[in-house]
Amino acid sequence: MQAYSMYLMTSHTECFPMVLLEAQSVGIPNVSYNCPTGPAHIITPDQDGILVSNQNQEAFVEKVLFLIRNAEIRKQMGTQAKHNVQRFSQQNVMRMWQENLEKTTI
Repeated sequence: MQAYSMYLMTSHTECFPMVLLEAQSVGIPNVSYNCPTGPAHIITPDQDGILVSNQNQEAFVEKVLFLIRNAEIRKQMGTQAKHNVQRFSQQNVMRMWQENLEKTTI
């Protein structure tokens, strides 16, 4: 994956696509449809990747071509992706779980 210049997700639906996190962790920007529930929780639009209206194939191709033609923007997004993915680190996720559990009263 480290040899890639971008990761393209064309799913119709997703839950929480770990592959987007994997791509970000090695500095690869994502281009994904904004399908229900998944990619919008991971991708910060125009910072570390691009979200396209769900199943808008024409717009998807346009955004992929944009990143192909703009290597500097693609590299900047990759750098930001590697930084942004840290919000899903084990330490951060465990802290969020702990905070939520402390709010819960049984």
